[in-house]
Amino acid sequence: MMLIKILVVDDSASDRLIITNMLKDYAVQTARDGMEALRMLQEHADIQLMILDLNMPGMSGRTCLQELLRMDPDAKVLIASGYTVDNQAEKMIRAGALGFIAKPYQISDLVAKVGELLDRSA
Repeated sequence: MMLIKILVVDDSASDRLIITNMLKDYAVQTARDGMEALRMLQEHADIQLMILDLNMPGMSGRTCLQELLRMDPDAKVLIASGYTVDNQAEKMIRAGALGFIAKPYQISDLVAKVGELLDRSA
């Protein structure tokens, strides 16, 4: 059985580690920022879901989502953020993200949301 590959994009090393541990049933790769995420997606076309932090230095989550969808209009992206302003989460979903989860989240909530998005997009 081949593991589902997920890319976690977050500027917080501790958040990347926590999410990786939460999603132990998946093959999780991590990126520190949007630029690294886009490079990884070019190199690993078999990534099935990306969990993307909105608020990162350098390339924002919003810009990363736009570039990612330009590269792959069918990309599956879950937005994760501890805070949003000006309805950012809603705007990201309208722009093409599949869903949103607010930080901090429980393991069960994240696993359920990931499973829901993977099932919905299968």
